[in-house]
Amino acid sequence: MSNADVIASRIAAWEHFATSLQPLLDEMPYLQPLHDRIEDLIGEARELDLQQEKVRTEARELTHRRQAVEREGQNLRARSFASEDPVRFGINPRVKRRRESNAAASSEPETAKSDAD
Repeated sequence: MSNADVIASRIAAWEHFATSLQPLLDEMPYLQPLHDRIEDLIGEARELDLQQEKVRTEARELTHRRQAVEREGQNLRARSFASEDPVRFGINPRVKRRRESNAAASSEPETAKSDAD
């Protein structure tokens, strides 16, 4: 269950509690402060939940913007010095790895088969 679901279910439970207390307030006036406080908490919890969701949205947007800036910076850096000596500008050259030829790779299984026989 997500945090949003948890707080929503708690607020719903508090609302049910406050609604259940309402008819009893005439008979039990000592419950009035409890009822008033739970109503205040419900309003505060809703406001905090809205603020938190707004901050989450802003954080997601900031993350996307930061990632876009990082990508653009990396692309510019790589393109700018591609023809120059990259090490001089702090860019490590890519190590070119050679792949085994298909003939060498396919001959090994055949050798293993003949040894097994």
